[in-house]
Amino acid sequence: MGKVLKMMVLGILLTGGGFLASCNDGAPESGNPLLATWNTPYGLPDFASFEVNQYLPAFQEGIDQQMAQIGL
Repeated sequence: MGKVLKMMVLGILLTGGGFLASCNDGAPESGNPLLATWNTPYGLPDFASFEVNQYLPAFQEGIDQQMAQIGL
């Protein structure tokens, strides 16, 4: 059961990372590593550098960028 839970959490993190990567404009001035360009193997985020309080602002920024692209 623990293995299944770990795989589910990993899947959620990778999905969230993929969403943020698609919204990433490489803007490091925010200081949020979720919004910075990732220079890691395969373009995967450095999960160890993230803090819990950085997720919500990064998701909001990604949503704002996507909404701007469709004119809303």
